[in-house]
Amino acid sequence: MYLIFLGMTVLLIQLPLDWSAGYVLKAIGFALCAAGTRELGELCVRQYDAIKRKDEERPPVRISGLGGIALWKNVRGIMEEKSTDFQTQRERVLSLLERNSAVGTAVSALSAGLAALFEFIIRGRGTAGNITACVLGMAVTALALRMVFGAIAFFDANDLLMAADDKDGSFVKSRKLLLTDNRTDILRMKDIGNKTALCIAVGLLSDMINRLAGVQGIQDVAGLLAFMSKLTAYIMVITFAVRANSVRHGIIRKNGEYTEVTEEN
Repeated sequence: MYLIFLGMTVLLIQLPLDWSAGYVLKAIGFALCAAGTRELGELCVRQYDAIKRKDEERPPVRISGLGGIALWKNVRGIMEEKSTDFQTQRERVLSLLERNSAVGTAVSALSAGLAALFEFIIRGRGTAGNITACVLGMAVTALALRMVFGAIAFFDANDLLMAADDKDGSFVKSRKLLLTDNRTDILRMKDIGNKTALCIAVGLLSDMINRLAGVQGIQDVAGLLAFMSKLTAYIMVITFAVRANSVRHGIIRKNGEYTEVTEEN
């Protein structure tokens, strides 16, 4: 349940830049995130119906663009808007995350094809292969981290604000947990995600220097730094997966009540 957590974990796995398998893995991660946002959307609708106690038809919410470079800031901004009801904000964010997942899947698939060209057909890195690997690695990694932290921002915002009925019947926000029964798990997942992203960034930069620098001494230092940062990143990914699973279980525990109410109605 909740494929988005599996997708986020897969997106944090960083294989060598010239391996086409790494880009295939990223494409799978984005696809899982896309499916996961649909799951979350269905959950949000069930919550809305349970809280409002009626099954009213809501028009589909669409959002254009990809949310800028800092996707998590855009997500947080949408969730903090005062002029829009809470459910509409959630639907807008999930639509934005789904669009980013689709773009990420396409870019990763294209990158996998280009990487496979150098890996299996040209059979030699050379300068062109190294430059291509660096450009593809930087682009796909940036998209992956944007997606992961955009999703984390969504979970964070949901467990700060909860939709509720006001006296006049409007849908307003109150300070309560909504998605999970333990906000600490989300904060820990966010912290681990930040540390993992730092390790990935250091490893990516070191790998690029190792491939492009022409000085043996610099290549040796960069190679060692890349190896250490990647090893640390893999450990952090495992820790992230454990914490993400805790958040997942918190969502399951918290939202059993909404499933029951919807089924009764």
